[in-house]
Amino acid sequence: MPPRELADWWTRAGAFVVDQLIVGALALALSFAATGVVHDPGKAGGSLAFYAIVATVASLYAPLLMARRGTRNGQTLGKQLVGVRVVRTDGRPVGFWLGVLRTVVAQQLLIGLTFYLYAIVDYLWPLRDPQNQALHDKIARTWVLRTTAATGAPPEPDLMPVEASVREWLPPRAPGA
Repeated sequence: MPPRELADWWTRAGAFVVDQLIVGALALALSFAATGVVHDPGKAGGSLAFYAIVATVASLYAPLLMARRGTRNGQTLGKQLVGVRVVRTDGRPVGFWLGVLRTVVAQQLLIGLTFYLYAIVDYLWPLRDPQNQALHDKIARTWVLRTTAATGAPPEPDLMPVEASVREWLPPRAPGA
């Protein structure tokens, strides 16, 4: 199996944008279906339902998708599209609760508590980090790796089953780490 590479910032940003578009479209569709109308600022009940649906979709999207078994473990739809996946630094598969820690706690909650200041720092952090990790990756002890070769080769059909160890394609540890 070819060696794996850490995902670069632009690839991660592309996955993020795709995922946000999917979450937005899904939340809007569910909101429309649940309330019968798209958000009307004049109706308090509609606003509350809209924000509850958006918060629920945003909180569950990444943890549920990344916890899938098999070859798509660690991937949201955006990550699949751009050819990256989240892996744990200890080699175990990504599970639902790790997805909650990484997405809901280490991203969304901290963003809300810091009035978006954390978002700026978190999303720019990989630009200067030697392992291309964002702060939410450090908190959750994860890396984002490319699933396709840097040469532009097509994606591999199946990377590894979830039950198999992913240690062989994790980045090498620094001496003394």
